[in-house]
Amino acid sequence: MGLLLPQTGTAAEEISTLRPDRKVQPGDILLITVVDEPELTRIEQKVDPAGRIPFPYLDSVDVKDKTTAEVAKAIRTGLDPDWIINPQVIVNVGSYVKKFVTVTGQVNSPGQIELPVDHKMTLVEAISTARDVTRLGSRKKIQLSRNGVIKNYNLDDLGRITDPEKQIYVEADDIITVGQGFL
Repeated sequence: MGLLLPQTGTAAEEISTLRPDRKVQPGDILLITVVDEPELTRIEQKVDPAGRIPFPYLDSVDVKDKTTAEVAKAIRTGLDPDWIINPQVIVNVGSYVKKFVTVTGQVNSPGQIELPVDHKMTLVEAISTARDVTRLGSRKKIQLSRNGVIKNYNLDDLGRITDPEKQIYVEADDIITVGQGFL
């Protein structure tokens, strides 16, 4: 995911099609370039556990839960006018920290599933990635546990939802349990 802040404007122009809503998290690797500044070309920084990165002339920059546009703006603001007049800043994510959901119970391949970085994963997709419900499982007994809160779903009902706004999306550290059906 990348972004270019124009030299004469203040608005950012998104230049990537990967989830522009994806926020930077601790463990992500950011690739940062300040155009026409050789000492600030292709700086690679890992986001620390507190959500900050060191950056020349600025000590550190808070990047946690910001988009690449917001990170670029923070760097640009810090550099201009004290260090570089009207800097062009490009921020890309070199790699995202891997995030997982756990699928257990009556699925053909229980275990952890890595969440994609380019789109949100639905509950239906997560179960499909676990190779679907076993013949002993119940499509009507799907539990989603998130932060200690458990919600129950019917997989067939979820499969009929076509509106993306109404889909049930999984998040990192969710636990999906597929219950057993009656014999």
